[in-house]
Amino acid sequence: MGPRRAIGLTLSLTIALACGEDREPPPRPPAPEVPEVPEVPEVPAVEDEPPTTPPEPEPIEPAPPSRVEARGPYQVDLGRDCDGLPALSLDTPEGTCVGLVAHAELPAIAEARGRFRPRSVVTDPQRDDVMWIVDHGARRSRAGRLWRLTRGDDGWDATRIAQRLDRPHGGRVGPDGWIYVGEVQRIRRFDPAADDPAGTMETVVDDLPIALPDRPVRFHPLTSFVFSADGDLIVNMGSGTDRCLEALPADRCVDEARHTGAVWRFARTGPRSWSSEPEYFAHGLRNSVALAAHASGALLQAENGVDFREDSRPHEELNILRRGAHYGWPYCWDRDQRDPEWTHSSFGCEDNPAYTPPHLLLPPHGAPLDMLYYRGAHLGALDGLLLISLHGYRSRGHRVIGLPVGADGLPPADATPTDVIAGWDASDLGPRGSPVGMAQARDGSLWLVEDTNGTVLRMSRDRWAAHRGEARAEPVAAETLEADALFTSLHASVLRPRCAPCHDFIGTEPTGALRAMAREGWLRTEDGRTVLAVRTAADATRRMPPDRPLSAAQRALLERWLSR
Repeated sequence: MGPRRAIGLTLSLTIALACGEDREPPPRPPAPEVPEVPEVPEVPAVEDEPPTTPPEPEPIEPAPPSRVEARGPYQVDLGRDCDGLPALSLDTPEGTCVGLVAHAELPAIAEARGRFRPRSVVTDPQRDDVMWIVDHGARRSRAGRLWRLTRGDDGWDATRIAQRLDRPHGGRVGPDGWIYVGEVQRIRRFDPAADDPAGTMETVVDDLPIALPDRPVRFHPLTSFVFSADGDLIVNMGSGTDRCLEALPADRCVDEARHTGAVWRFARTGPRSWSSEPEYFAHGLRNSVALAAHASGALLQAENGVDFREDSRPHEELNILRRGAHYGWPYCWDRDQRDPEWTHSSFGCEDNPAYTPPHLLLPPHGAPLDMLYYRGAHLGALDGLLLISLHGYRSRGHRVIGLPVGADGLPPADATPTDVIAGWDASDLGPRGSPVGMAQARDGSLWLVEDTNGTVLRMSRDRWAAHRGEARAEPVAAETLEADALFTSLHASVLRPRCAPCHDFIGTEPTGALRAMAREGWLRTEDGRTVLAVRTAADATRRMPPDRPLSAAQRALLERWLSR
């Protein structure tokens, strides 16, 4: 012990005795128990893993070069085809395309002569390689035809099965597996599996009116129909007028809105029979060409609105058809707007329990001509949509749109339609689109027909979607036209003021308007006369312009130019 530590202990003991501190120091607390720690097994050393390599992307199949050539009214891509068909340059959902199946220049159709104006396409109920086309023909009675398209090694071949049909329009497969065709004043059916289908043709419903008594047919005589979920026959009775102003006094319009501006129901009376007496099912409907029936029992109608000259009104309508309901024609447009020509009518468009407003509004002047519920995975982007073909020539027409629907077959009341096929404006690649009837084929592809352009089209998967480009061809003949002084005068004094309000492509400068008229088929001949001359004649079935005929001076100038 060092001297410093000994001195410290002596001093501490002396101080403790002097202060009387004679107690023993407190015992030390026991040391806390330390819990046993379990042995941790040794972890073997792991060598560093190599970095993960992402999988190699699947190589994109090399595409053949685009090869654009004229086919029918279109410039199509033959190199990068659409599921084996010449591909059109259109806007469709990713991974899909539209191909050209048939057109008026195919040998079988051309040899049959007469205008090819397909209005409906029907899926064969038994065969994957057959589709049926209802052809309206020229704009006269007994010019319609029925075609069978059969798939061969080199594409689809057309065979004329029947002719002299009276302005046929609608086509459907019936509950009995036969195909039903709507003509003016009647609906007939035939057996598609027969050796001679035309020989089995028989009438199902007859004597359908095309207008009120003592008034000539002017507007909507075409027969469209669907079969309801319980098999009843639901038939369009289009109005004989545009706004019923031609049918005044007012009591005539009340009668027309109840009977020929309506939808009729023929009750099913047996496996292959329907009542001969119709029920006036729904009223106040100007033209119900676009009809759809859902398995839930829902019946939908897409309304062709009146011909206001403004581009933004009225909207077309989507209506849910209910027995006895009145949908407002000719008094109301959109949801609650009154036609200014009918302000004197007692029929109210607001807070009127007798009036059923539309379920939702469709694009103005779209002219819906068909509706189809699409189901299936072949075109997955379309699964669960209600498809509507818009035939109209104004800005929101010439396209196919889609609306989502629920289990009840109805779209939400606030649904906004999306484009399914668009980009169909007239250009050097082809005319403006004019889709009418649609059908879902047995393989899931979507078929549609154009009456104005005389084509049958098919929408399918696009093998070359990753390579699809803006292929262009040499300008078509329409693009070489130039307006001369006579056409410039005709354009300024007749075409622009009288035609441009409904056909916006006429409102461009003269050369652009002339080329657009050629692309749209206005200069094509029908029975030795141009379409423009036929449609502007004072006695035309659907005369243009619709408000009043051309004056004598306007007509003379038009005929002078057409003669050149």
